Amino acid sequence: MAKLDSKIQRLKLRLAALGPFHPGKVTLQYNTCGKPNCRCKDKQSPQKHGPYYLLSYAVGKRHSTRFVKASELRAVRKRIAEYEAFKKTVGDLTEAYVEWSKYYGFMGEADEKNSGNG
Repeated sequence: MAKLDSKIQRLKLRLAALGPFHPGKVTLQYNTCGKPNCRCKDKQSPQKHGPYYLLSYAVGKRHSTRFVKASELRAVRKRIAEYEAFKKTVGDLTEAYVEWSKYYGFMGEADEKNSGNG
């Protein structure tokens, strides 16, 4: 079980080392405007405005979208990658704690040691 305890500690350290994160996905979008004589309304060869970068995400049950400046794109993608790492690490930690509880049970001294309080 020392191997599992060590794995749990590594996963906790990995969580603590994560930087800022943000859920979501960035998509590329081209839009048309409301001006009747704009190039985006040309019947022969319409040229939509853009590209625009759109970040779509959900937190809890609330879904949101927001535009991202091209200059922010690299930072946004890094935060999304950090969020994916966060989700994977939490999943791995959950699996490890399930295995841990099979060995140690739900009560006792060992539970205190790995609860984060000991």
